[in-house]
Amino acid sequence: MMEQLAIMNFLSDLQKNNNREWFINHKPTYQKALLDFEAILSRIISLVGIFDKEIVGLNPKACIFRIYRDVRFSNDKSPYKTHFGAFIAPGGRKNSEGGYYIHIAPGESMVAGGAWRPEPDHLKKIRRAIDYYHEEFLQIVGDKTFVQWFDNLSNEDRLVRLPAGFSADSPVANYLKLKALRSDIVSPITLFCLHILRNRWWKGAAQCTRLLSF
Repeated sequence: MMEQLAIMNFLSDLQKNNNREWFINHKPTYQKALLDFEAILSRIISLVGIFDKEIVGLNPKACIFRIYRDVRFSNDKSPYKTHFGAFIAPGGRKNSEGGYYIHIAPGESMVAGGAWRPEPDHLKKIRRAIDYYHEEFLQIVGDKTFVQWFDNLSNEDRLVRLPAGFSADSPVANYLKLKALRSDIVSPITLFCLHILRNRWWKGAAQCTRLLSF
């Protein structure tokens, strides 16, 4: 419990003081919160590894995204992210194919599974597999346990028209418009407690594994 408190306290303070001077003066607090986040990820990796053997032994440090924002093309020049994020997948955060994402922030935390904006060639392969094996795909996303956790795949980023080469009569036509294959659990709680991660998210992540292995 103390791990989560340290993380949330730091991130809450950073939201109010998102500037370089404050961050430098509180660097030890950041480093402590980061170590706590690594410890949480280590436990999560162990739990997810029960049903996804590809991530067994994964180093949590390889999964964590940098806290420093790229502000070159942004109107918001705040130098730091106000959340901790990590991508649990073979190879860690540099994996471009698919995995499990965890996002911890004051007020709203999120976990997700799938492939977020994959490279064009990989996205084509995903769409072809969904179309060709549509019965199996629909069984996965229509499974009552999957729906219980995720409702459906995220519609946040999708094409207006069906991609070239696919029939409008396809039973998975709506899914073929997606630019990402992602399912989310969003929690509006301020403290993303470890017992919730243990008893809630990793069970939902087990359903994501079916999607990732499709």
